[in-house]
Amino acid sequence: MNRFSETDLKRILGGQLSIPEATEKSWEAACRQIQDQQSPKEDMALKRQSLAKDQKGTGKKGRPPKRMILIAALIGVFACAVAAVSLAVSTDFYEAAFGNKSRTSVKSHEVTDPVKGTTHLAPAKEQTELDQEAAQKWLGDILFEEPVVGYFGDYTLTVLGGVEDLEGENGRLYFTLYKEGGFGDQLKQNYYGREQIIPDISFGMVEQSAERQRLQGRGFFGKACYLDESKTTQDTAYMVLTYGMKEAYEKSPEKTLSIWCPQVGSDDEALGTPDNPVVPCADSEGYLLMDLPSDFTQVEHIRFKDAQNGSGSITLSPIGLSLNQLAFSGVGDGINDIRIEFKDGSVYVVADQETMNLDYSFITKKYRLVTCFNRLVDLDDVAAIYVEGRKCIPE
Repeated sequence: MNRFSETDLKRILGGQLSIPEATEKSWEAACRQIQDQQSPKEDMALKRQSLAKDQKGTGKKGRPPKRMILIAALIGVFACAVAAVSLAVSTDFYEAAFGNKSRTSVKSHEVTDPVKGTTHLAPAKEQTELDQEAAQKWLGDILFEEPVVGYFGDYTLTVLGGVEDLEGENGRLYFTLYKEGGFGDQLKQNYYGREQIIPDISFGMVEQSAERQRLQGRGFFGKACYLDESKTTQDTAYMVLTYGMKEAYEKSPEKTLSIWCPQVGSDDEALGTPDNPVVPCADSEGYLLMDLPSDFTQVEHIRFKDAQNGSGSITLSPIGLSLNQLAFSGVGDGINDIRIEFKDGSVYVVADQETMNLDYSFITKKYRLVTCFNRLVDLDDVAAIYVEGRKCIPE
């Protein structure tokens, strides 16, 4: 069960969450009824009458005072309110990572390199409407049991939750960054995963280590960070970190968030204090580190094989896929065309020569291609995966 209270969640998310109207009205009505009920003396008299009936051995307990009934009802309403707020935050996470309200689609267009002066075609990237039912089915509650709150410089960082596919080697992290005094015009959307949202600050994922303040020797993950435009305010940025497990690593949920922020010195007295999990990095100047909880939501996955010869195993989850590149192309060749066909005949073009409907993709040293989707895939609806035209079916 999630231990977020309504107050906690509203504080963490800048007060933007709203309790459903029906729940809020029930809360207000219950409060008014309690205020309007009998005086404390009348309430005590009812309690005494109830106790007297019990002591006479009637075998029936006296009816509790109406005020007590209303208080019990009020507690129930509050529990519903907290559950509603928790669901709202999970829904925000779904939308930020996989929907089209947090980011806009981009059409294919020419881009000029400001240094080389050459032009190239930037691929189209389509954000699609989130399937809330599928998100609930495959992801559930993706908030941490407790949020992780850290401080550095003028910033307050609150990590709310994470979801990952350890077999598919990718995941997502949802967090907010509050800046005292506001961001001004600093915030910038990262459409293709290659740019920084905030100048001089970037986020990444590494393995946890016994030596908390060291960065060297940890397994590094590839990453791209995206801004949730629908929730972000002048002083609070809502972000999703999309990451893939890039180097050798243990398949473990224990991870550390790395923060590159050179303007915050490692001698800042606030870092690494008992109430601040952000620690300075001893061996990499400009970096800060914050250990994360281990209760990442782990998603299900299914495996696909080549329909012709049974080779080329693919691991598919609702949030991404990974495959053996050498089973589909040569060492020096890339994979440029991946499509997912659904049972209704529709197709999700993950990537081709003119399209990049993904948030991050890379090849590991062991020639595994890891691809992080920019939408949620309902595994029950998948019929086949096509890689460079080769059809793959469930194992």
